[in-house]
Amino acid sequence: MAEVVEVYSAPTEAEAHLLVQRLADHGIAARIVGEILRTAMGEIPAFHASPRIWVSEDDAERARCLLHGWDRKSRSGPRSPAWECPICTAHVDEGFQICWSCQRGREEWE
Repeated sequence: MAEVVEVYSAPTEAEAHLLVQRLADHGIAARIVGEILRTAMGEIPAFHASPRIWVSEDDAERARCLLHGWDRKSRSGPRSPAWECPICTAHVDEGFQICWSCQRGREEWE
């Protein structure tokens, strides 16, 4: 059985869950470690309390590539205009990269 390794530290639980689902969409099984630590933020530094995504060592390189693409797209550039989700046709307000209705990203992963 392959070892598991950390591939990403998410700023929020919601983003961690979204990214685990995205990895699953690409055939990569992942799990979140450290969610419960957010409740102890007063005593644990924020970096150590962030939810982290772990995958099999065999999938780590591909997962990191997918997550790096996500990180680059979600944190770069100016705010985007409002848009209509191509999956469920919901209206998504300005600045959001993820559909509130179906949780799909504005741009599908490569």
